[in-house]
Amino acid sequence: MLRALNIADFVIVDRIDLEFAAGFTALTGETGAGKSILLDALAMALGARVGSDLVRHGTDRARVDATFGTEEIPPEARGMLLSLGADPDEGILVLTRELDRGGRSTARINGRVVTVAQSAAAADRPAPTPTTNAISEMTNDTPKRFILLAGYAAAKTLPMVSEAASYANITL
Repeated sequence: MLRALNIADFVIVDRIDLEFAAGFTALTGETGAGKSILLDALAMALGARVGSDLVRHGTDRARVDATFGTEEIPPEARGMLLSLGADPDEGILVLTRELDRGGRSTARINGRVVTVAQSAAAADRPAPTPTTNAISEMTNDTPKRFILLAGYAAAKTLPMVSEAASYANITL
């Protein structure tokens, strides 16, 4: 689970430190409020390909730290993290990425320098994160949107229908 996101000198962001509570978190706001910037920063920490245009004007480097809890990391990922010098039993996994104005980036896992590919492989385990494009593609496609809404409605109403049917001795 993503516990914290710390962003410095990224696009138009001077500095922002976000902490996330357990459970579902939704980013909402007006167009241009910065939701995509937050997701782009998280994507950078998770190993996405990035360009130097993400470094805030007038600064030399952007930095993003994404802190995850390690409670839900699957056993097969533990070995990989240990081989990279990160101990999942410490309770946190901090993925850091710095990007300089020349386009060079440095990735770290719990402070230890790793390749961006290694960081991305580690990130694949704790944080499957949908991007704004994936969400937009999913919700702008009418059949997919219908399936999502139908699935949600079925999940919410089926238990009630089943319970009502059992009272009336009806088998579904």
